[in-house]
Amino acid sequence: MTLRLLRKEDIPFAMSLKEAAGWNQTRENWEDFLSFRPEGCFLALAGDRPAGTVTTIDYQGLVGWIGMLLVLPELRGRGTGTELLKKAMESLERCDTVKLDATPAGKRIYAPMGFLDEAILERRVRARASTAGEADSSSRPDAGEISPLERTELPAVLPLDAEAFGVSREKVLKAWLQDAPEYAFLYKGGAKIRGFCLGRRGSRHEHLGPLVADSFSVARALVNQALKVAGDRSVVLDATTGSTQWLQFLDALGFAVERPFTRMYRGPNRSPERKGLVWAIAGPEVG
Repeated sequence: MTLRLLRKEDIPFAMSLKEAAGWNQTRENWEDFLSFRPEGCFLALAGDRPAGTVTTIDYQGLVGWIGMLLVLPELRGRGTGTELLKKAMESLERCDTVKLDATPAGKRIYAPMGFLDEAILERRVRARASTAGEADSSSRPDAGEISPLERTELPAVLPLDAEAFGVSREKVLKAWLQDAPEYAFLYKGGAKIRGFCLGRRGSRHEHLGPLVADSFSVARALVNQALKVAGDRSVVLDATTGSTQWLQFLDALGFAVERPFTRMYRGPNRSPERKGLVWAIAGPEVG
């Protein structure tokens, strides 16, 4: 087995990998991953045959992120995933901390490599539209108003996002806003930004997130607004699990739990997410 940089011409193979895994990425998503850090995305080859992928992001030299660790089903269990993980970590050696969101299967690779649990997330899917969530909005929301998030307003959102995530992820927010502006909303209370949400299109579902808000009622209002745009399309979000009220609201909306994720880290976790601000992550590929 050998490793080399992942290139744009490898995206058809990468798409076949994610299809075999039942994941939701599009070709445009893969192009984004490559653009975030082209020197940190790798392809594994078994002889001349493509065998697996991994992507990375370097957030300000503080937090490195690993995503899209995928191996051909027939080649799993032969160490390919471990070698890709080692290569990704090597490329992020300047970062104090390396993080990832692990599926239950992936966790078996990461734990022996020194990754520790930070938080539990839930992949939730709404297969069809439901009006149950709108009934929940009968409880009085916080004072404020929702408006589309314009590109010119993104710089004003970045401090809140950095407070929520722990470090700036400007490149990800720019990409999501450019790719799916219809899911971008801002919640303001007077002149104060109290929350925002973004989204993206997927091959199987529309994907909502990140969702950052300073209260449950703001998060609820943003989700209801985004779901109006989604209409009858299937929707997925990766929810944080610290609020029972939030999870009950998602249940009422018809979001069923598909699988858990475990957020894991290696190294000193000096940039943890701010609990109470993050309601849905941007995606396990990017944090």
